[in-house]
This record gives sequence, structure tokens and C-alpha cells, in this order.
Amino acid sequence: HCKKIDERVAESAIVSETFQDGMASQWTGRMLIHGPAGIWKSVVARKMQDRFDAIRPTLFVASKADEFSRVPFGCIKQIVHELLLDVVMTSNPTKWKNAILDACGDGASIMVEIFPLLKQIIGEQPPTKDPSRSDDKFRTLRLTARLISTFTSPHRPLVLFLDDLQWADPSTLEQIVQICLDPESHNILIVATCREDNSGNWPLMKDCFRKLSHNNVLFRKVMLKCLTLDHVTEMLMDSFPAISDVEFLAVLLYEKSEGNPFTIV
Repeated sequence: HCKKIDERVAESAIVSETFQDGMASQWTGRMLIHGPAGIWKSVVARKMQDRFDAIRPTLFVASKADEFSRVPFGCIKQIVHELLLDVVMTSNPTKWKNAILDACGDGASIMVEIFPLLKQIIGEQPPTKDPSRSDDKFRTLRLTARLISTFTSPHRPLVLFLDDLQWADPSTLEQIVQICLDPESHNILIVATCREDNSGNWPLMKDCFRKLSHNNVLFRKVMLKCLTLDHVTEMLMDSFPAISDVEFLAVLLYEKSEGNPFTIV
């Protein structure tokens, strides 16, 4: 497909601007890419990595919510697993041990229980000093936010990509709120994609955004629209330069697909 369309120039410029603003102030940046199903939201989001790296080297970690999964912290477990796997496979786990233990404190055993791979880095941990708090939901959210924050720095900010947020489980949405509100979360950009058809957990998502809004924390929204006839024509010319009557085929495809990229491809 056409690279120019793929990159969505105007929308990508907003993404780059948000990243630069966030990194300049070392805050937690937030962006929501939304639009109809099949509009290439995920493609645009994944194209960001090259743009971000051109500005500053980043650690880009992706997760995808599953419509049929009911696993608590589904997306967050994917993200933390990838972060921990990167340490285990490519780094010296020993140098991370102290940073992680400092972040988790006496709650390290709780984190090991939720994220088993963590045990390979920090080893077996004694039970929390206050067993009655081991099931404390807020404590788990706070500890996870602090754990994630250990993997980011001004020199290598962390980009968390959450695809299909409309299917995210309640715990994942609560964790996003906690990361956004945690005063220790810095140099993080959260990029989420979601449909705009009120499917999935839209009511929970709205509650999530409402809570953030009450704390003066907003997601910058990027709306992706369907392709125009000119876009479809350009795509065909780019993909099939030998076709002579490309305009006729473009009109046909545009009318059948209503400009939805997924339908066209």
C-alpha cells in the first residue's frame, strides 16, 4: 500500500509533537488514536517508532487487548513481560535488581507473583511485611506503575502502545489511570488505539477518561478518517503503476469500500 497514506502525514505530525512536548518536560504523555474498524489505527501507531527514534532513542513496547480474554491486567502483563524479557535476554539482570527492589520495596513478592519472570532478576522475595495488604488493589496498581517506571529515563523514554483499548479489561484501564497520575511516572508516552463505535468496554473507558479529566490529565486525541477517492487513486498508482485506467478502478474500489483501507486491501 501507499507509503504516504500509510504514514498519515497530518496525524503523524501531531503524534511527533506530543512526543516532543512530553519528553521536553519529562512527563507522562498520553495519546488516543481512534476511528472506525479497519482504518489502520494500529498501522499508524506502529509507524510511530521510527519517528520517535529519529527524535530520541526510545523503548517501544506493544500490547493488544483481546476481545475474548478476561485475564486481569491483560495488556499490562504483556507490557511488563516484554520489559522483563528484554532485561533477561539482552542486559545484565544484576544491574537492574537494586533499581527494581527500590521501586517495589517490601511489595516485591507481590510483583513476582503477578509477573513471574521478575524472579529471574530479583530472586526469591520474602512475603510482604503486612499480609493483609497483599490483595490491596491500589497498592498493586501503584507498585506496577513504579515497576514500569524503572525501565525509562530521559535518555531512553518508554512508549507504551496499547492496541484495541476498547477490549481492555477493567484492571488494565485502572492501571493506565494510575500510571498517568503517579507522580513517579516520568518519560513515558502512552499511545492507545480504539474504535469509535461504542463497542467493548466503552463505558469503562469513559469512566477512565473522566477520572483523568477530573485530575486535569487529558489524552490528546487523533481521529483517523476513511480514505478519500484521491487517496485510493494514489494507492493504486503506487501499487500498480502499469494499470492504464487507474481512475476507473479507484472509483470502483472507493464506492465498494467507502474508503475503508482494510476493505480495500
